[in-house]
Amino acid sequence: MAAAGERHITISSDGSTTIWVPGLDEHYHSIHGARTESLHVFIEAGLKSTTVRPLRILEVGL
Repeated sequence: MAAAGERHITISSDGSTTIWVPGLDEHYHSIHGARTESLHVFIEAGLKSTTVRPLRILEVGL
């Protein structure tokens, strides 16, 4: 049985890492990989579907 709060870093299918929570049997990000997930979410579903030109992007992060 997994300890409460237990986390494991795992390698996804595109070689990027994600965190697996055994107690929930859940991954923080897609098991297909961060790169694959980002391409799907931001490029396929976002950039390719917009008709607004010029396209402006604001990225904010730590």
